[in-house]
Amino acid sequence: MENKYENGKIYMLINETTPKVYIGSTIMELEWRYNKHIIDYYNDELISSCDVLNCEGECMMVLLEDYPCENETELRFREQYYIDKFREDGCEVVNRQNAITTPEQRKEKQKIYYQENKEYIVARQFAYDNQPQNKAKKKEYKEKNKNHINQKARDRYHKNKDMKK
Repeated sequence: MENKYENGKIYMLINETTPKVYIGSTIMELEWRYNKHIIDYYNDELISSCDVLNCEGECMMVLLEDYPCENETELRFREQYYIDKFREDGCEVVNRQNAITTPEQRKEKQKIYYQENKEYIVARQFAYDNQPQNKAKKKEYKEKNKNHINQKARDRYHKNKDMKK
């Protein structure tokens, strides 16, 4: 069976009227991938490449590297290499997300998201918790997992008690 990642490519979207660039990777033909960006743009998809496509002037896709590899992870690591390289060189890279995110980066991003959206998240959780069918599920879960929940609470108490000393 053929490895589809043998067709891996790293590309850049540029526009003649802006210093903004978008870095991406694909296993598709570049023309197809470019057309997918255009379709997403016209369908009002909120993707990073729209920051380049939304400018006046001609947008172009430039092949940075043919990158045959074994899997998606290898391709994404190579894409991240170019994202970092262009940022270090002072380019305005519009990618909103890294191609590769470490668990620490993900946790930090979630923390920031929670801080910025705390009221909304709490209100949504409150509304969910107060729906009759969800109250019943929550009660059933608590009854079924009483010992486990109590043990976690004891562990948390002892951990915090030790930290206060």
